[in-house]
Amino acid sequence: MSLPAQYEVGTVTGKWIALDSLPMSGTVTFEANVPRVVVPGADVVVVPVKIVVQLNVVGAISVDLPATDDPDISPQGFTYKVTETFTRGQSRTYNILVPKGVITDLSSVVDVNPYPGITVTKGDPGPPLTPKTAVANSAALPGSGNTLGDF
Repeated sequence: MSLPAQYEVGTVTGKWIALDSLPMSGTVTFEANVPRVVVPGADVVVVPVKIVVQLNVVGAISVDLPATDDPDISPQGFTYKVTETFTRGQSRTYNILVPKGVITDLSSVVDVNPYPGITVTKGDPGPPLTPKTAVANSAALPGSGNTLGDF
């Protein structure tokens, strides 16, 4: 089974070499900083898991990941935690965004703060707000002098 058709992806690439000019070996792990992703209309919940990508013989990767800015998902704007683990050398962890339809080269990204995104609820629009319903709704607001007392 694949991701829902309406879920867009971004491509993440990178290449690592050592100071001795030899290609690095190891893995790059991607973890979404959200507990779940909802795709309205797809009747499925996407549960983030670690995505581990092995560096190839020249020390490079290329992977398509679910986009963090897809308007058809919730939450929107979350980040991925990226962990670089090399067989010889240090590990490094940082956070990135993966925009839809964009190639993100890890050699040129700037670390961003981890962010779980903004939950977006989609559904049928409610009735239009009229002056009469606006006044009726404001009566329940704190400090409005309503008869229910202030909260």
